Amino acid sequence: MTRRQHDPLLIADLELPEEWAREWATSSGYGAYLDVLRANGQMSTPTPTPTPSPTPTPAPTTTPTPTPTPPPTTNGATTVVAVGDIACDPGSSSWNNNNGTATACRHKYTAELAKRLAPAYVLALGDLQYEDGALAKFQQSYDPTWGQLKTLTKPVPGNHEYQTSGASGYYDYFGALAGDRSKGYYVFDLGNNWIAIAINSNCSKVGGCGAGSPQYQFVQNVLQANRGKNVLVFLHHPYWTTGNYYGQYKSSLGDLYRLFDQYGVDLSLAGHDHNYQRYAIQNADSVCNTGSVRHFVVGTGGKNVYDADAHAADEPCDEVRIDNAYGVLKLVLYSDHYEWAFVREDGTVLDQASSSVR
Repeated sequence: MTRRQHDPLLIADLELPEEWAREWATSSGYGAYLDVLRANGQMSTPTPTPTPSPTPTPAPTTTPTPTPTPPPTTNGATTVVAVGDIACDPGSSSWNNNNGTATACRHKYTAELAKRLAPAYVLALGDLQYEDGALAKFQQSYDPTWGQLKTLTKPVPGNHEYQTSGASGYYDYFGALAGDRSKGYYVFDLGNNWIAIAINSNCSKVGGCGAGSPQYQFVQNVLQANRGKNVLVFLHHPYWTTGNYYGQYKSSLGDLYRLFDQYGVDLSLAGHDHNYQRYAIQNADSVCNTGSVRHFVVGTGGKNVYDADAHAADEPCDEVRIDNAYGVLKLVLYSDHYEWAFVREDGTVLDQASSSVR
């Protein structure tokens, strides 16, 4: 079992100028991605030709009723970027007008990376604006950086958002993107037979997370209605972590994770611990290679980084821990499998592989 990784596995082709064609194969060989961008948007203007005599205008036809636009996909796949614990407080000594320092407040650079990865969706894993999620701070720190991806973003609130009463700054900033402000949990279609469920892990703020709570009933109803779909859940607080918060959310989130076992949820993404962790598939009782859920902690959005090793001996199913890098998790979702890559802010891929859905 790999316990810790510090050396890059490969360099992803992420630094090419956007005006050139770029093509890269996926890690497991499932297809290739090709982006071709016209240089500078300029084309030479041809010599005009004489205008022909007008012909009679045909009678107008009825415009067909538009159908809903499906989620954007590439080669039968949906690309998702996920990360939490992002934008520094403008009052931080390391903020530096969103330029950060060499070791902290790196949110500008993780945002630039996320844009280069060209995702269909950004899953924002909470603690998006420090220290208290006030709207003015969102506007000053998060918005000029990660706000450039706002229309693609599906957020969940973290504990820092609730340091402003009712997480009002968070809900005012994201509006309808954050769901019902009295709940903060919702579901949406990712395409390719995948759905995503946003979980509000600030359980005391929404009537609990345990069996019988409104959020639990919502999640159960969604899972019942989507049997046969691949399911990704994302939230702020980690059920599994080898870092500083080991074991703190097993009680509050346990009923939900047992529900995930029951319905075969595929992926769980969380933040809160400021590092990257990847786990083997396990059940809610932490029995490895049993159940269905593969869990990631991605708290590397820019604020700072924490030690990931404090409780390494206590989580039997952890496979990779990285606590010296800022970056994002890139997921490529197919109908029958998924690929992942943890990409450092400079474009270096530090962890990647693929797995079949369960």
